Amino acid sequence: MSNVTTIPLSSIEIFRLSGSLWGGETALKAADLDPSVRQALPPKELASLGRKRVYPAGPLENLRAIRYRAYMALRRFGCSVFGGDAYAVDPVLSPKVVDTLRQIKDAFDASKHDFLMNYEDRFEAWVKGIDPRWEPVIRAALPSVPEVAKRVSFGWQQFRLAEPSQPVSSGDTLQEEIAGLGGSVFSQLADMVSIQWNRQKNSLREASSWKRGVPDSVRAVIEKARNCAMFDPALGTLADTLEKAAASTCVKEPDPVNLCTFRGLLLAMQDPENVRRLASVSAEELVAGAAKAGLDAGMLPGGAVSYSREELEAASAPDCSEPLPPAAPSEADIQAAEEVIAEAAPAPSDDELGALLAGLV
Repeated sequence: MSNVTTIPLSSIEIFRLSGSLWGGETALKAADLDPSVRQALPPKELASLGRKRVYPAGPLENLRAIRYRAYMALRRFGCSVFGGDAYAVDPVLSPKVVDTLRQIKDAFDASKHDFLMNYEDRFEAWVKGIDPRWEPVIRAALPSVPEVAKRVSFGWQQFRLAEPSQPVSSGDTLQEEIAGLGGSVFSQLADMVSIQWNRQKNSLREASSWKRGVPDSVRAVIEKARNCAMFDPALGTLADTLEKAAASTCVKEPDPVNLCTFRGLLLAMQDPENVRRLASVSAEELVAGAAKAGLDAGMLPGGAVSYSREELEAASAPDCSEPLPPAAPSEADIQAAEEVIAEAAPAPSDDELGALLAGLV
């Protein structure tokens, strides 16, 4: 269990995003439609599943993207709590969190101002392309600028928890949730890696995509683990280990060998238990195990297809001031690895994920 049970509740800072966004839609009702067109289905760009669009989606995307940046920032700084509605943060990081959220709010307010100033002009340009039969329906449902202004907002709430006035009784899970924050972070790290992996899996053999994605993913994991170390010291150890192991990968142009190594690492880190185990190994063991996992899973980028197995293993050997003697694999290990390579499965099954870094511990 995490050592957070020794930390008073009041020492944990909580950040919760507030505000709302308007989706540019409203309910579609039979009364909205003119009898002459009621039998015809509205075009898909206007209505679906009982909703009708009354404003183009494009101008609203920027507001949504800015708000999403706030969620991602809090995700890096802390651990989600209360069902994901808020984030627990180390108070030491609070000034950075507030500064980040202020910048995001400034960007949101500027985008909102532009949106409202051009609200009617953009609507008129959009509605010209709508079937004339449906234009009266859309115009009648369009809210005014002041109405929309009330529906579009962004802010946050910063607070700390207080000890309850009454003894904790059965059914109160707050202490249990706080005590489990360390474990929650390991699961959230695995989720972060899974999201990044799924975004790039369609370009699995494109080295250019992975040269951007792998370093970004590794850096994000390191940052979150270090920021959340107060919830479990093992997270700080994990951050240090990953940072040391990934020094050659988190650069602008990592070479294909390093990419193969850390693609294998990210593949295995989609399992929270594997993420937790990595906190107990050395950087050298991590690199060696990740290189084998990447090779066994066929993770060589397209630009590195000329690398032989021997070249990859040699290039992936950790650079230590006092090199450790390489572990001699058993005949069974070699045979098993060759069988996996022969299958060359670009996307191992869920059952295989847990075994990819078995050599690390």
